[in-house]
Formats: sequence, C-alpha cells, structure tokens
Amino acid sequence: MPGRLGPGAGAPDPARNSRRRPCRDCRPARTGTGPGREALRAIRAAGPPGIAAASVTELLAAQAAALAGQGQAPHWLPRLVREHLGDLAAGSTAAVARAMGLTEAQVLAGLALVRERLRPFAAADTEPEAAAVPPADVFLYRQPDGTLEVEVPASAWFGLTVVDLSAGLPASAQAKQWLAEHELAAQRHLYQIDRRASALLRITECAVAHQKAFLDHGAGHHQPLTRTAVAQEIGLHPSTVSRAVSGKRLRMPTGAVTDLSCLFGKATAARAALQDLLTTAAPGLSSDEHLREALAGNGFAVARRTVNKYRRSLQPGN
Repeated sequence: MPGRLGPGAGAPDPARNSRRRPCRDCRPARTGTGPGREALRAIRAAGPPGIAAASVTELLAAQAAALAGQGQAPHWLPRLVREHLGDLAAGSTAAVARAMGLTEAQVLAGLALVRERLRPFAAADTEPEAAAVPPADVFLYRQPDGTLEVEVPASAWFGLTVVDLSAGLPASAQAKQWLAEHELAAQRHLYQIDRRASALLRITECAVAHQKAFLDHGAGHHQPLTRTAVAQEIGLHPSTVSRAVSGKRLRMPTGAVTDLSCLFGKATAARAALQDLLTTAAPGLSSDEHLREALAGNGFAVARRTVNKYRRSLQPGN
C-alpha cells in the first residue's frame, strides 16, 4: 500500500528511532522572523505532514495528527506519539494505558498504527494513481506558543491590484471613459474578493475559537457547533455563513487538507468515541445496545438506532 511501512525486516521502527539523535532534516530551523519564518511556513504548507519538524517525535506526531484528521486513526494517537514513544519502545504499554486513560488493547492498537503508518522522515507519496490534494481556501497555522492563526487569501495575498494604464492610451475623452469604466469594474471585483475573504476569516476564527480542543486533541474533543450559532455570534445572516462554508477546504496545522465543515456539527465526538469502541470492543460486546451503553458511560446520550446509523457509516462493508 502506498505510503506505508510494514513492521517486517528492513522497516524503520518509529518508536525505537524516537530515542535516537534527530536527523539533520528534523533539527530546529533558525528562522526567527521575516522571510525565514515565512519560507518555513510555506514549506510546511506545501509539503507532506511533518516536513520541517523540529524533532523526530514532532514529525511523527504531525503524521499521526494527519491520519486522525482523516479518520484513519484514533483521535488520541498524536498524544500517544508526543508523550509516550519512549515508554512504548521500552514495552511499558500498561503504564501508558494508565497515563492516557486507555485500555492496554487500545495502546497496542496505537503502537501497531505507529509501526505500520508512521515514518521517521517526511516524504510524499509518488504513486501515479495517488489523487491530487484539493487546494485549500483557508489556512490554519499553529504558532510557537500553541495558539492558532487563521489565514484566508485576499486580493493582496494573490498580488492583485489595479494597474494604471493611462500612459499607454490615446489622450481622448472616449479612451479616458473606457479606462475609468474598466478601472471601476476591477476595483469592484477586488472589493468582492476582499469582502468574501473577510467574512470567511471571521467565520473561521469564530469556529476555531470554539473548536480549539478539537484541533489540539482530535475528534473526541469536538464541540457541538452550528452555522446558525456562529452567525449569531459574529452578526451575519445564517445563509451567509452557510454559503461561505459550503465547498471550502481547510488546511490543518499538520498539512492535511479537509472540509471546512469539519469545524461544525453535533455528532463528531460521539462518532469518534464509537470508532474507538468498534476498534477495541470484544466480539461479544459489539452489538448496537452494548455500544449505546458504552457511549452513555462516556457521556454521549445516543439512541440505539442512531448508533446503528453511525456504525453503518463507519463500517460500510459490514
């Protein structure tokens, strides 16, 4: 499978490599501020998850966060990588389970994902059948202090401006009128671009403020949030928020690109908890009723028929 490393002979073990001296490409870059910082941010935005990371652990955590953001790994996997790689390498799975509030079976499943899906280097898949990543409309960056910065490209971002062409036109009233009309149309176009970007920026900043825990720790920490609630908070019409969010793509701090709508919804955390249960539940304890009771124990009041609906979407082949 493209982009995977198996645990067999010759495959690097990230849990063991995390204790080694960081590779040259993973050492902290001396960027400071200005062009160096912008160049590093551009590399991280364009490159695969984990590129230009300050350490192997940070690189692996970025890859884990990308998998979790795509629904291919539990939401706690990035924390497991950031905080407990050394313990996993030492075989202390029971201690890790206690520290993270997981079962030992979940920790072992996470370790298997680390060995199979993470690599101690940043590389993009080059298989010809790999689908191109859709471009992002909104960019989310994590600052050194842990805060999140939202960026929405506007006219200045693209270098768009109205150029003065008066020197190249004939000195006639008709030419001046033609130029004035087209300059006005261009200015209106730039105004519309900036207005839409400003609205999208406000919407995303509001949603990110509500979903900070989700963006830091994964789907299990997603907070119920509707477009109407955001509209009321920032003073826009709900239809304006819905149109602005529809079809937009968000580049996460890890480099993964996903739908901006991931910041909204009411059932994301419950679905993530159900995914964890489906991964670790014993064969005799995986009925809809058993899962409903387990979700209730985790604080999610979900009807059995809703559990069945979520389950069919999470396991379409079953």
